[in-house]
Amino acid sequence: FFLLVWQNALHKILYIIKNFEESNTIVAAVKLGDFANFVNDGGNLLFHSNIRNYLKGTKINKGIKTTLKEEPERFWFYNNGVTIVCEDYSQQKGVVHLKAPQIVNGCQTAKTLADYFKTKTTKELNEIKQDGHLLVKIIRTKKSAEENEKKELRDNITRYTNSQNAVRGLDFYALDTFQRNLKSILKNYGYYYEIQRGSFITEPASVQRSYNGCDNYNYLLKSVKSSRKYVLPAKEVIQAFTAGIKQMPSVAYGRANELTPLGSKWDKIINEDTKNLAPEYFLFPYLILKYAKEELNYKTGASDFRKNAAFLFVATYFLFIMTLVQKVSGKEYESPEEIDIEIYKNIIVNQSLNEKLLNKTHGILKHFFLDSKIEEEVGDNLRGFLQNKIHKDKNWMVLKRKIAQVIDDLEFDNILDEIQALVNKASDVEE
Repeated sequence: FFLLVWQNALHKILYIIKNFEESNTIVAAVKLGDFANFVNDGGNLLFHSNIRNYLKGTKINKGIKTTLKEEPERFWFYNNGVTIVCEDYSQQKGVVHLKAPQIVNGCQTAKTLADYFKTKTTKELNEIKQDGHLLVKIIRTKKSAEENEKKELRDNITRYTNSQNAVRGLDFYALDTFQRNLKSILKNYGYYYEIQRGSFITEPASVQRSYNGCDNYNYLLKSVKSSRKYVLPAKEVIQAFTAGIKQMPSVAYGRANELTPLGSKWDKIINEDTKNLAPEYFLFPYLILKYAKEELNYKTGASDFRKNAAFLFVATYFLFIMTLVQKVSGKEYESPEEIDIEIYKNIIVNQSLNEKLLNKTHGILKHFFLDSKIEEEVGDNLRGFLQNKIHKDKNWMVLKRKIAQVIDDLEFDNILDEIQALVNKASDVEE
């Protein structure tokens, strides 16, 4: 039985009209209804290689449905078509047999067509004009290719056929090997790392419920009301990592488009060095970001600096931690990523201590924005300050000075002793 199901998943047929074949590729015209049946029969297995899932309700998809309803005969002119990659194909008398087909470009078109035809009654289907056609390109990977070569070819086809303006750079997270590995690792922590937009909602309800986060860290999400509490969007995770670990809050806040696999900052943020970092270096900044937004109100509804300063909060928190660890250990660090991950783990697990540090971070930023030099720099353009001026040496030095002042005050607090103990504990683990 299971072998039969597997074979059915691997082999599909597609009815075609006119076509020509060149370089292991069939280019064909397919009736809209026939393609809808192909997609409905194949289900989600057809889309595993696509860089983004179905974005139901978008303006483009609504336009596709309007064309289907009002002028299907013009669908051929208005739509760019669909690209399918398969391990092998054969054709005979208007039928193409495909082995392991994957729709790598045209997910929105394919899903919209499938949904449109699936919801129609037999009577309605009979009334739909049958002269609408879709352009379909079917590419066969070489039979002799090794599995890794097939995958590389499939990924490259996906990447290059999705390079239109309609596809954002963030959609290419799904093609990045490191991002896929991170998704697999964070799953073990109880978090769904969403590297394909809309992928979580396509998971069965039982799978969605299986993500419950990590008991040691979930207090940082306690004020998040969303059913997607344990879903970590790749874009926000990379932004938080950039702000906190890389200490680049202005890029995280104002130039997020540079933090995608197509962006100018990608190689600086995700490179061979960062790929060797523990997953917590990516998880913790995101959790801190959510705590700042939901618990400390660093979000749109705030009436003060917090409205725009969520990523600066993350940067300040990790700079604060780094400065504390330097003070108790006597070591010098260039950036937060040089801090042993065991130290971060020990701090994050200690809810009482960490919430004190989070509140201290808020206090640091409150005094930072009250500083006369910063008030003058900000003027009436906080957004511009955070995007373009925060990293000026004179402004960053003010932030460091505010952190130093708070740490001086900690001489009369037990926080330094607690940090010292946790640093010692991490050293014991390392030894």
